[in-house]
Amino acid sequence: MLKVKKVVLLAFASNDLKRSINRLSNQARESNFYNEIKIFNSNNLPSDLASKLSYLLSINKKRGYGYWIWKPFLIKKVFDELEYGDVINYLDIGCHILKENVLKFNEYLNFINMNDKWILPFQYHSNFNYENNKISFPDRLEKAYTKGDLLDYFGYYSNENIITSPQYWAGCFFIKKTDKSINFLNEWLEVFDKNFDLIDDSFSKIENYSEFIENRHDQSVYSLLCKRHKLESFSAYECDWAYLDNKRTWEHNKHSPILAKRDLKYSIFKRFFNRQKKTYRRLKRRFIGNTKNNEKNFK
Repeated sequence: MLKVKKVVLLAFASNDLKRSINRLSNQARESNFYNEIKIFNSNNLPSDLASKLSYLLSINKKRGYGYWIWKPFLIKKVFDELEYGDVINYLDIGCHILKENVLKFNEYLNFINMNDKWILPFQYHSNFNYENNKISFPDRLEKAYTKGDLLDYFGYYSNENIITSPQYWAGCFFIKKTDKSINFLNEWLEVFDKNFDLIDDSFSKIENYSEFIENRHDQSVYSLLCKRHKLESFSAYECDWAYLDNKRTWEHNKHSPILAKRDLKYSIFKRFFNRQKKTYRRLKRRFIGNTKNNEKNFK
């Protein structure tokens, strides 16, 4: 690893994901990418966050264990323990770390350690080098993954440059402790605190765009903040899957140190329960779409 200031891995998982916690912890330790590994679980959260999450779970805000509010909260808490210039690499617990791809990891560190950089975000564009030109990438535009109310809150509802540009991915990023990054985290948390309806799966009072698929919660807020700050980004497809011959492929990111495998090892019961929830959400979206079409036809 390059000789830079402290680099800390930060992740969180609920207790039913112990197998995934152990896997990521082992991968991180074997990689030697990090000076410190901090993987939180339901039992070792800061008391103020634990209280907040307990309340959210009690009012059925269970998706993402409180709609991922813990993400900016934990980063800010860990910043309190770090010096200015230290770096946190946040990773979703389902990500994989590939120790053999240290050169690319060092490229990320070189970027985040430049004087004018305080965050290295990934965005769903395809501006990176890959060898097979037959590979294609899914469109993940902002208006498809951010509800109308949240776009309006930021003043971006009618901003074509914002809504037709790719969304930023909040499953992995590097963030350096600076005054700018602390302010960014405060802005992120402020949306949770002001109006939780902007984050969760409640219906948007302002009409969503016709391309809308699903609100991406904390990621939608993170993405709009990245666009507000006009942040330079790496491609999220360095870490995520693409298409080859109409099938998902990882061929294009064989040199990447981090892969968004979404490898969540739940118990058998939890896996069954999660499948039912996904089916329900899919049917709900289909029903809403059919209802809107019927209303248009009636008019």
